[in-house]
Order: sequence, then structure tokens, then C-alpha cells
Amino acid sequence: MNKKEVFQEERKQNSKLDSCKSKIRDKISKLEDELVILAEEKEEIITSEEYNQLFNLKAKRREIELEAKKIRDSIYADFSILGRPLKKYKRNAEQYENIIGHYAANVLNALLTDHELKIVKILEDISGNIEEGELHLKDKKAQKVIEQISRMDQQYFRDFLKEYNSIMENKERIESKIEENGAEEKVDGIDRKQDSTKSEIDHMKQELESKKHDFVKKLKQCPKCGREIPIGWQYHKECGWKEERKIEEDAATGKVKIEVFTSPTCPHCHPALNLAKQIEKERDDVKVTELSTATPHGHRKAQQMEVMSVPTTFVTGSEYPQKIAFRGLPSKKGLLKAVDISLGKAEWEEPKGFFRSLLEKLPIKIKW
Repeated sequence: MNKKEVFQEERKQNSKLDSCKSKIRDKISKLEDELVILAEEKEEIITSEEYNQLFNLKAKRREIELEAKKIRDSIYADFSILGRPLKKYKRNAEQYENIIGHYAANVLNALLTDHELKIVKILEDISGNIEEGELHLKDKKAQKVIEQISRMDQQYFRDFLKEYNSIMENKERIESKIEENGAEEKVDGIDRKQDSTKSEIDHMKQELESKKHDFVKKLKQCPKCGREIPIGWQYHKECGWKEERKIEEDAATGKVKIEVFTSPTCPHCHPALNLAKQIEKERDDVKVTELSTATPHGHRKAQQMEVMSVPTTFVTGSEYPQKIAFRGLPSKKGLLKAVDISLGKAEWEEPKGFFRSLLEKLPIKIKW
């Protein structure tokens, strides 16, 4: 491919990329217009008479719920002093054992299901037993219980149930009107559409940002497979070719190359990079390079070198045939050893298991 053909290919690819970016911008613009329309529709609903009625209905429901709570609290307060007497009475009143158990568990639910108001008879028996000395309580406590029971006659419970049932019926009517009112459902539907549209816009903006990095450069021939690839490529995925020119330049100067892959959100990357730079200051035969995966170049290099996590450190030198890698935060001793190995000043030692190390200390030789 001659220079003219390269230039034409580059223009063609850039034209396609510009067209793609233009389409994405148009889609984003349309979605933003949709958001404006949705906001106007929502505002129209919120200012409508229908929504005003919904607001008033909800306020009324809150008032009713407060009334219901107040009357529930009153019945629980009246029964709070009767807990111990009911428990003692239950021991000798097998016929009322279940109903007393229900009142002990939940006064309101028990009262709503006690259609014959058997609790009135139970309380009268308790009051009589206390007065006759059959149910023992402390004097002051006994007097308070008797006074409380005297107020809780059949009319007391009927009045309570009438008031409570009236409140709950009113609440049901209000909730029925809220359900019939379509304003809330309309607003919720618009909110869902707005959230979905905003999410789609964010996705397209990310796609547009990635397209900005996909600009086409001049082409060159891959040294391994011979196919045309962008001139800036240092790795060809299809055939596995990797650019070694920079490593050879560092090797020619007699320096070891330490590459530290980092990320802005990684808590251990800064210490790993500082350790490498400290060694660089201490030695003249070391050169450190930081490769941030947040940059297009660093991200591409991480893919080429199959970096799965950060920090990851690679040590490369002229006297060792392959890269020495450290995943995570390396020790200074380990990193210095890798530098010496890459310069041919130290040898790689395979780690030995405990059993092998023990046998090597014995006076006899064992063949493996």
C-alpha cells in the first residue's frame, strides 16, 4: 500500500468515524428533546385539578391514619395495667385460656374478633376475684386494676369498636378515591420514562466518548503476518505480534525497564509506583514507567499484556528471556531480585517445598 493509498484509507476510515459520531449526537439530541417534553407533561399534570385532588386525598388519609393510631394507642394503654391480672386469671380459667392468649398477643386483633365481647365477663371475674382475695395483687396495684376494669364495661368496648370501624371505613373510602384518581399513575409513568431516557443518554455519551479515541492513524505492515495495521499499534491481536522496539532501546542502554500498571481508584497502586520510583532513584540501571488503565494507551497495553488486576508490575531486561511479573504490591527485596535477574547479576531460583528442602540436608543423595 503506497502513501496515497494509505492517505485515502485513512480519510475513508475517519469519514466513517465522523458519520458514526454524528449519528450518536443526533440520537442524544432527540432524547434530550424527549426529556423536555416529558418534563412539560409532568408539570401539566402536577398543576392540574386532578393532581390537586390527589394531594388533598393523601393529606386526608394521613389525618385518618393519625386518628387510627391514636385510638389504637388508647386501647393498648388501657390494657397495659391488666397484663399481670389476666395472666394469673388464665391459670385457673381453662375455658377462657385461648381468648386471654389472643388478648395478650394483640389486644386490637383479639377485640375485633371477639364478637360476643367475652372479655367483659373475664374482666368482671378478675375484679371480683381481686375483691374476694382469690387473685392476689399488691394493694395499690389491686385498687388501680379494679378502677380500670370498672371503666371497661360492655358500652366501653362497643363505643371503641364503633369509632375504630368508622375510622377504618373512612380510610377505605379515601384509598378507593386515590386509586380511582389517575394522576399519580401518570406521574409515575413519566418518572419511569425520564429515568430510562436519562440512562440511554448516559450510555450514548459514553459511547461517543469512546469513539473519540477510535481515530484512524496511518497504516503499517505487521512484521509477523504482513497485514496492514495502524502505525501506532504495538500489538496485533489476530497474529499475536508485539512491539519490542522500546524494550530493545532500553536493553541497549543497559537499563532494566519496570512497568507499573495502575488505576486512579486503586488503594495499593500508589505504594507500588512509589516503590519502583524509589529503586529508580537508588540505581542508575533502572527506568520506571507508569501505565494507567484509565488512559486509552494504558488500557490497550493492559489488554496486550493480559493484566487482570492492579497494581501489576513487569520487570524486563536484556539478560533474561522473559518479563518477570508481580501482581499486587511487591516487596522491595523481591523487586530488586527481579532487577538483578534481568541484568544477569542473579539467577532465578525455583521455590522448594519443605520435604525437598529437608531431604537435601540429609547426608545421602536422592535422585529425582
